[in-house]
Amino acid sequence: MTDGVGRSMRGSGMLQRRKLAAGGWTAAMEDMFISELAVTANVRHALAQVGKSATSLYYRRRTRPGFALRWDRALSEAVVGIESDMMARALDAADVLPTNAPKGEPMSDATRLHLMAAHRKRVEAYRDNAEVRRADTEAIRKRILARVTRMARAMGLEVPE
Repeated sequence: MTDGVGRSMRGSGMLQRRKLAAGGWTAAMEDMFISELAVTANVRHALAQVGKSATSLYYRRRTRPGFALRWDRALSEAVVGIESDMMARALDAADVLPTNAPKGEPMSDATRLHLMAAHRKRVEAYRDNAEVRRADTEAIRKRILARVTRMARAMGLEVPE
């Protein structure tokens, strides 16, 4: 376990200074990348903010499922912002409707459309998985409730219907 700047926590609770591996990422770098990605939907721009290589970024994505999930969530948030901003602009009501537009550098409509198209499949897959996870959570909740109800009845307790 590290503290985000290359120091390792040992069982004794003492910090031990250790050098990050070549191309190593810290938790702070990962957070900065994800934050920038959620704002811009632009992987290259977000990567430039942390000063890491594309190779190390995609390796991290392949080998760290939690990072990949955060990446997909950030892209989904950014694409929603771009879509809502473009819808408001298309309706010529950008000055009236609140939007979830990404903050940061202004983007041209061509850039917005490019980013939406580039990330559409990944964002749709993330959204589909999020729906499945919500459905799974509801099914699990119902199974737990049914089991607790059976246990309570077996113990002779009154259980409301």
